Amino acid sequence: MGDNEGEVVNSLGQVGYVPSNYVAPVKHAIESVHAEEPVSIEREELLKLFSLLLHKVRDSTQLSHKLSRVALSVVASSLRDILPPLAAPHLDTILSHLQGPLPVPESIIEETYDARRLRVIFAEMNSCKEDSQQRSWMLHEDESTILEYIRELTSILTNSDASVSKHVMSRDKYHDVVSLTQYYQMETRWSIRQLLLQAFGAMCSLDVAVVRLLLNSVLPMELARDMRSNCRNVTCLTYTALLLTMIFSMGEPMPITHSGRY
Repeated sequence: MGDNEGEVVNSLGQVGYVPSNYVAPVKHAIESVHAEEPVSIEREELLKLFSLLLHKVRDSTQLSHKLSRVALSVVASSLRDILPPLAAPHLDTILSHLQGPLPVPESIIEETYDARRLRVIFAEMNSCKEDSQQRSWMLHEDESTILEYIRELTSILTNSDASVSKHVMSRDKYHDVVSLTQYYQMETRWSIRQLLLQAFGAMCSLDVAVVRLLLNSVLPMELARDMRSNCRNVTCLTYTALLLTMIFSMGEPMPITHSGRY
């Protein structure tokens, strides 16, 4: 082999010689390959991908957000054990993110299934409030539909990603929550009121701003009236007392307009 030749080995293991300017040293060749590898995905994009995957699991299985994380972790961990080692780094990345906080990026939060359903439910409940103001007879014929909407609302508030629920509730300065308190005041049927109390409780558990909002709304006075009017209805007393406890749990003073009305 001359000074201007380089030794090469083909795929069959045969050794040959070619001009050295046609051959890259092993170290340089590896560096060249690495330089051509795609740039690693940014953290924001990873969070977006993981959030989409997590919400897809919840949408498809109806598991709670917490259990969806568990399910995804189990799948990723199992795949890590059975797939070739080359896949391990990617699965480790998924597992590490699932073990810590996984905020939903603002770019996709509006498009999650839970956010879409919450918007629909709040819109329908606002329509119920408008019907109640007009004393529509159709409203009473739709009681079963209204109950289903409120049950779904409470289910989503309880089982979805808390950040999604808080995002939707806070729209337009919590307009939908205020509208729901007004509807409670207009509604006379205990079957609907009872489920609304559960929904308000779920909201208070998610967002302290809702607690303050309810404190300054018509709801505390309405709940106090309910307790006085239904002093022998243990179920009614239990639900109203529990929600009032949550509303006053912050220790903040009542608005002046509420004084002397309880």
